[in-house]
Amino acid sequence: MKYDLHSHSIFSDGDLTPEDLIREASAGGVNVLALTDHDTVDGLPRAEAAAKIAGITLVDGVEISTRWEKLDIHILGLGVDVNNSTLIDGLKFHQTERVTRAQQVSKKFEKLGIEGMWEEVSQQVKTHYVGRPDFARVLIKRGVVNNFQSAFTKYLAAGKPAYVATDWASIPEAVSWITAAGGVALVAHPGRYRITRTKLAKLLACFKESGGEGMEVLYSGQALSKTQDLARLSKQFGLVASAGSDFHGFSYPGMRFGALAEMPSGCETLWDSSLWQKCM
Repeated sequence: MKYDLHSHSIFSDGDLTPEDLIREASAGGVNVLALTDHDTVDGLPRAEAAAKIAGITLVDGVEISTRWEKLDIHILGLGVDVNNSTLIDGLKFHQTERVTRAQQVSKKFEKLGIEGMWEEVSQQVKTHYVGRPDFARVLIKRGVVNNFQSAFTKYLAAGKPAYVATDWASIPEAVSWITAAGGVALVAHPGRYRITRTKLAKLLACFKESGGEGMEVLYSGQALSKTQDLARLSKQFGLVASAGSDFHGFSYPGMRFGALAEMPSGCETLWDSSLWQKCM
Protein backbone atom coordinates (compact mmCIF):
# COMPACT_ATOMS: atom_id res chain seq x y z
CA MET A 1 0.00 0.00 0.00
CA LYS A 2 1.23 3.48 -0.87
CA TYR A 3 0.12 6.30 1.41
CA ASP A 4 0.46 9.95 0.49
CA LEU A 5 -1.16 12.13 3.13
CA HIS A 6 -0.21 15.62 1.93
CA SER A 7 -1.19 17.16 -1.41
CA HIS A 8 -2.65 20.33 -2.91
CA SER A 9 -5.08 21.28 -5.67
CA ILE A 10 -6.12 24.52 -7.38
CA PHE A 11 -8.26 25.23 -4.33
CA SER A 12 -5.05 26.42 -2.65
CA ASP A 13 -1.69 26.69 -4.40
CA GLY A 14 -1.63 23.54 -6.51
CA ASP A 15 -1.58 23.38 -10.31
CA LEU A 16 -4.16 20.62 -10.79
CA THR A 17 -7.90 20.34 -10.32
CA PRO A 18 -9.00 17.80 -7.69
CA GLU A 19 -9.94 15.44 -10.52
CA ASP A 20 -6.56 15.71 -12.23
CA LEU A 21 -4.82 15.41 -8.86
CA ILE A 22 -6.57 12.11 -8.21
CA ARG A 23 -5.63 10.82 -11.68
CA GLU A 24 -1.99 11.80 -11.15
CA ALA A 25 -1.92 10.09 -7.74
CA SER A 26 -3.40 6.94 -9.25
CA ALA A 27 -0.78 6.98 -12.03
CA GLY A 28 1.89 7.23 -9.34
CA GLY A 29 0.57 4.12 -7.62
CA VAL A 30 -0.88 5.88 -4.59
CA ASN A 31 -3.61 3.87 -2.85
CA VAL A 32 -4.51 6.28 -0.04
CA LEU A 33 -4.37 10.03 -0.64
CA ALA A 34 -5.10 13.04 1.54
CA LEU A 35 -6.02 16.35 -0.09
CA THR A 36 -4.74 19.01 2.32
CA ASP A 37 -5.23 22.40 0.72
CA HIS A 38 -4.04 25.45 2.64
CA ASP A 39 -6.69 26.84 5.01
CA THR A 40 -9.63 25.49 2.99
CA VAL A 41 -11.61 22.28 2.53
CA ASP A 42 -13.50 23.53 -0.53
CA GLY A 43 -11.87 21.10 -2.96
CA LEU A 44 -12.75 17.94 -1.04
CA PRO A 45 -16.22 17.22 -2.49
CA ARG A 46 -14.80 17.13 -6.02
CA ALA A 47 -11.83 15.04 -4.88
CA GLU A 48 -14.13 12.53 -3.16
CA ALA A 49 -16.17 12.02 -6.32
CA ALA A 50 -13.03 11.54 -8.42
CA ALA A 51 -11.46 9.16 -5.88
CA LYS A 52 -14.47 6.84 -6.04
CA ILE A 53 -14.08 6.58 -9.81
CA ALA A 54 -10.30 6.01 -9.58
CA GLY A 55 -10.55 3.47 -6.75
CA ILE A 56 -8.37 5.55 -4.42
CA THR A 57 -9.15 5.96 -0.73
CA LEU A 58 -9.37 9.68 0.01
CA VAL A 59 -8.67 11.18 3.42
CA ASP A 60 -10.36 14.53 4.03
CA GLY A 61 -7.63 16.93 5.08
CA VAL A 62 -6.49 20.51 5.46
CA GLU A 63 -3.17 22.29 6.05
CA ILE A 64 -3.49 25.11 8.55
CA SER A 65 -1.00 27.96 8.82
CA THR A 66 0.13 28.85 12.34
CA ARG A 67 2.54 31.31 13.91
CA TRP A 68 5.01 30.08 16.54
CA GLU A 69 7.95 32.10 17.86
CA LYS A 70 7.98 34.33 14.75
CA LEU A 71 7.94 31.29 12.46
CA ASP A 72 5.27 30.05 10.06
CA ILE A 73 4.50 26.46 11.04
CA HIS A 74 2.02 24.32 9.12
CA ILE A 75 -0.29 21.85 10.85
CA LEU A 76 -2.07 19.09 8.94
CA GLY A 77 -5.54 17.97 9.92
CA LEU A 78 -6.50 14.52 8.61
CA GLY A 79 -9.93 12.93 8.79
CA VAL A 80 -11.65 16.23 9.53
CA ASP A 81 -15.39 16.80 9.34
CA VAL A 82 -15.63 19.42 6.61
CA ASN A 83 -18.91 20.73 8.03
CA ASN A 84 -17.65 21.30 11.57
CA SER A 85 -18.42 24.89 12.58
CA THR A 86 -15.30 25.33 14.73
CA LEU A 87 -13.03 24.33 11.85
CA ILE A 88 -14.97 26.33 9.26
CA ASP A 89 -14.96 29.49 11.39
CA GLY A 90 -11.21 29.16 11.98
CA LEU A 91 -10.53 28.72 8.28
CA LYS A 92 -12.68 31.75 7.42
CA PHE A 93 -10.51 33.83 9.75
CA HIS A 94 -7.42 32.65 7.89
CA GLN A 95 -8.98 33.31 4.51
CA THR A 96 -9.55 36.93 5.54
CA GLU A 97 -5.97 37.13 6.76
CA ARG A 98 -4.76 35.87 3.37
CA VAL A 99 -6.45 38.75 1.56
CA THR A 100 -5.02 41.27 4.01
CA ARG A 101 -1.53 39.78 3.59
CA ALA A 102 -1.81 39.83 -0.20
CA GLN A 103 -2.65 43.53 -0.20
CA GLN A 104 0.33 44.22 2.06
CA VAL A 105 2.62 42.15 -0.17
CA SER A 106 1.40 44.16 -3.16
CA LYS A 107 2.32 47.41 -1.42
CA LYS A 108 5.81 46.07 -0.80
CA PHE A 109 6.15 45.25 -4.48
CA GLU A 110 5.05 48.79 -5.34
CA LYS A 111 7.92 50.15 -3.23
CA LEU A 112 10.23 47.89 -5.23
CA GLY A 113 8.92 49.41 -8.46
CA ILE A 114 6.80 46.38 -9.40
CA GLU A 115 3.31 47.81 -9.69
CA GLY A 116 -0.18 46.41 -10.24
CA MET A 117 0.47 43.10 -8.50
CA TRP A 118 -2.74 43.03 -6.44
CA GLU A 119 -4.89 43.73 -9.48
CA GLU A 120 -3.26 40.99 -11.52
CA VAL A 121 -3.13 38.45 -8.70
CA SER A 122 -6.78 38.99 -7.74
CA GLN A 123 -7.85 38.44 -11.37
CA GLN A 124 -6.19 35.03 -11.56
CA VAL A 125 -7.54 33.76 -8.23
CA LYS A 126 -10.79 31.99 -9.06
CA THR A 127 -11.01 28.80 -7.04
CA HIS A 128 -8.98 29.57 -3.94
CA TYR A 129 -7.80 32.07 -1.39
CA VAL A 130 -4.76 34.07 -2.40
CA GLY A 131 -1.28 32.93 -1.38
CA ARG A 132 2.34 33.73 -2.13
CA PRO A 133 2.50 31.28 -5.08
CA ASP A 134 -0.06 33.49 -6.86
CA PHE A 135 2.46 36.35 -6.71
CA ALA A 136 5.15 33.96 -7.93
CA ARG A 137 3.04 33.06 -10.97
CA VAL A 138 2.61 36.74 -11.87
CA LEU A 139 6.35 37.38 -11.48
CA ILE A 140 7.09 34.45 -13.79
CA LYS A 141 4.46 35.61 -16.30
CA ARG A 142 6.00 39.09 -16.35
CA GLY A 143 9.50 37.72 -16.78
CA VAL A 144 10.73 39.17 -13.50
CA VAL A 145 11.89 35.70 -12.39
CA ASN A 146 12.26 32.37 -14.19
CA ASN A 147 10.66 29.97 -11.70
CA PHE A 148 8.95 29.53 -8.34
CA GLN A 149 12.18 29.02 -6.44
CA SER A 150 13.59 32.30 -7.71
CA ALA A 151 10.36 34.14 -6.84
CA PHE A 152 10.61 32.99 -3.24
CA THR A 153 14.36 33.30 -2.76
CA LYS A 154 14.41 36.81 -4.24
CA TYR A 155 11.11 38.28 -3.04
CA LEU A 156 8.61 36.12 -1.13
CA ALA A 157 10.42 33.97 1.43
CA ALA A 158 10.80 35.04 5.05
CA GLY A 159 13.25 37.91 5.33
CA LYS A 160 12.97 38.86 1.65
CA PRO A 161 11.73 42.29 0.41
CA ALA A 162 8.09 41.31 -0.27
CA TYR A 163 7.58 38.98 2.69
CA VAL A 164 4.83 39.84 5.16
CA ALA A 165 4.52 38.05 8.51
CA THR A 166 0.90 37.11 9.11
CA ASP A 167 -1.09 36.87 12.33
CA TRP A 168 -2.04 33.23 11.87
CA ALA A 169 -3.60 31.15 14.62
CA SER A 170 -1.38 29.69 17.32
CA ILE A 171 -0.51 25.99 17.30
CA PRO A 172 -2.93 25.25 20.19
CA GLU A 173 -5.72 27.04 18.31
CA ALA A 174 -5.12 25.14 15.06
CA VAL A 175 -4.95 21.80 16.89
CA SER A 176 -8.20 22.63 18.68
CA TRP A 177 -9.94 23.31 15.35
CA ILE A 178 -8.77 19.94 14.00
CA THR A 179 -9.70 17.93 17.08
CA ALA A 180 -13.11 19.67 17.27
CA ALA A 181 -13.66 18.43 13.70
CA GLY A 182 -12.79 14.86 14.77
CA GLY A 183 -9.44 14.83 12.98
CA VAL A 184 -5.82 13.99 13.74
CA ALA A 185 -3.34 16.89 13.96
CA LEU A 186 0.20 16.46 12.60
CA VAL A 187 3.18 18.75 12.09
CA ALA A 188 3.73 19.20 8.36
CA HIS A 189 7.24 18.86 6.87
CA PRO A 190 9.21 19.42 10.12
CA GLY A 191 12.42 18.80 8.22
CA ARG A 192 11.90 21.91 6.09
CA TYR A 193 11.92 24.47 8.87
CA ARG A 194 15.21 26.31 9.05
CA ILE A 195 15.71 25.91 12.77
CA THR A 196 18.15 24.09 15.00
CA ARG A 197 17.37 20.60 16.20
CA THR A 198 16.98 22.00 19.71
CA LYS A 199 14.33 24.44 18.51
CA LEU A 200 12.62 21.72 16.48
CA ALA A 201 12.40 19.65 19.65
CA LYS A 202 10.89 22.65 21.41
CA LEU A 203 8.34 23.00 18.60
CA LEU A 204 7.37 19.33 18.82
CA ALA A 205 7.03 19.60 22.59
CA CYS A 206 4.69 22.57 22.19
CA PHE A 207 2.70 20.69 19.56
CA LYS A 208 2.41 17.59 21.75
CA GLU A 209 1.33 19.66 24.75
CA SER A 210 -1.32 21.29 22.56
CA GLY A 211 -2.90 17.91 21.80
CA GLY A 212 -1.09 17.14 18.53
CA GLU A 213 -0.72 13.46 17.69
CA GLY A 214 1.63 13.02 14.74
CA MET A 215 4.30 14.41 12.43
CA GLU A 216 5.50 13.91 8.88
CA VAL A 217 8.58 11.72 8.89
CA LEU A 218 8.67 11.00 5.14
CA TYR A 219 8.69 13.95 2.75
CA SER A 220 9.60 14.61 -0.88
CA GLY A 221 13.31 14.85 -1.66
CA GLN A 222 14.35 14.49 1.95
CA ALA A 223 17.81 13.14 2.80
CA LEU A 224 17.86 9.74 4.48
CA SER A 225 19.73 11.16 7.47
CA LYS A 226 16.98 13.75 7.98
CA THR A 227 14.27 11.08 7.72
CA GLN A 228 16.05 8.91 10.27
CA ASP A 229 16.40 11.82 12.67
CA LEU A 230 12.73 12.72 12.32
CA ALA A 231 11.88 9.09 13.02
CA ARG A 232 13.85 9.30 16.26
CA LEU A 233 12.05 12.52 17.21
CA SER A 234 8.65 10.98 16.49
CA LYS A 235 9.43 8.20 18.94
CA GLN A 236 10.89 10.61 21.50
CA PHE A 237 7.73 12.72 21.57
CA GLY A 238 5.23 9.91 21.12
CA LEU A 239 4.00 11.21 17.76
CA VAL A 240 2.83 8.82 15.05
CA ALA A 241 4.76 8.99 11.78
CA SER A 242 3.13 10.09 8.54
CA ALA A 243 4.23 10.38 4.90
CA GLY A 244 3.44 13.06 2.34
CA SER A 245 4.80 14.21 -0.99
CA ASP A 246 3.32 17.72 -0.60
CA PHE A 247 2.50 17.40 -4.30
CA HIS A 248 1.50 20.73 -5.87
CA GLY A 249 1.88 19.96 -9.57
CA PHE A 250 4.55 20.13 -12.22
CA SER A 251 5.61 23.70 -11.38
CA TYR A 252 7.20 22.32 -8.22
CA PRO A 253 10.07 20.00 -9.16
CA GLY A 254 10.97 17.23 -6.75
CA MET A 255 7.46 16.63 -5.41
CA ARG A 256 6.05 13.56 -7.13
CA PHE A 257 3.43 10.96 -6.32
CA GLY A 258 4.78 7.48 -5.65
CA ALA A 259 8.37 8.59 -5.11
CA LEU A 260 8.54 8.57 -1.30
CA ALA A 261 11.17 6.42 0.38
CA GLU A 262 10.42 3.63 2.84
CA MET A 263 9.41 4.54 6.37
CA PRO A 264 12.27 3.84 8.82
CA SER A 265 11.84 0.67 10.84
CA GLY A 266 10.58 1.07 14.37
CA CYS A 267 8.25 3.99 13.58
CA GLU A 268 4.62 3.73 14.58
CA THR A 269 2.92 4.84 11.41
CA LEU A 270 -0.36 6.71 11.46
CA TRP A 271 -2.06 4.05 9.32
CA ASP A 272 -0.96 1.25 11.67
CA SER A 273 -2.03 3.13 14.80
CA SER A 274 -5.35 3.34 16.63
CA LEU A 275 -5.66 6.90 15.33
CA TRP A 276 -6.17 5.75 11.73
CA GLN A 277 -9.85 5.04 12.35
CA LYS A 278 -10.33 8.77 12.98
CA CYS A 279 -8.94 9.52 9.52
CA MET A 280 -11.32 7.24 7.62
